[in-house]
Amino acid sequence: MKAFLFFAATLVALAISAKPPPNPYPIVGNTADVAATLDLGGPVYDLGGGGYDVDMAFQKTIDLVRGCTGSSCATKIDVVIVRATGTDAYNPYIYSMNGVDSCQTLIISSVTQASDPLVNTAIRGAEFVFFAGGDQCQYVTYYKVRKI
Repeated sequence: MKAFLFFAATLVALAISAKPPPNPYPIVGNTADVAATLDLGGPVYDLGGGGYDVDMAFQKTIDLVRGCTGSSCATKIDVVIVRATGTDAYNPYIYSMNGVDSCQTLIISSVTQASDPLVNTAIRGAEFVFFAGGDQCQYVTYYKVRKI
């Protein structure tokens, strides 16, 4: 009986001291949803990946989504980058642009990851979703609706 109580107490102590697993999709910037009210009625999806990054094009899209330009405009947005491979190197680049409240990269390499509730929440909370290019067949494979 003493061994069982010791084992149970050890399990409780481990459960209390255990840290939650790290977010596999870290956010740069404000972790709270900015929940911007936009005239566009939902997130803007940019399927323009696969080439050189053009700062002016990114900033113009961000300003379009915000509905204003310049640093005097208080509206900020959350940006999500979707990738099938690669890193989160876009995060600091996009976050440094005017009007970005947060930036998060989702590296999705399976149907299981594409179905992750964290992915769903991130995309639904974003005002601007950028698909970073790569093999477009992977996006279709991971995201297409399957009939059961």
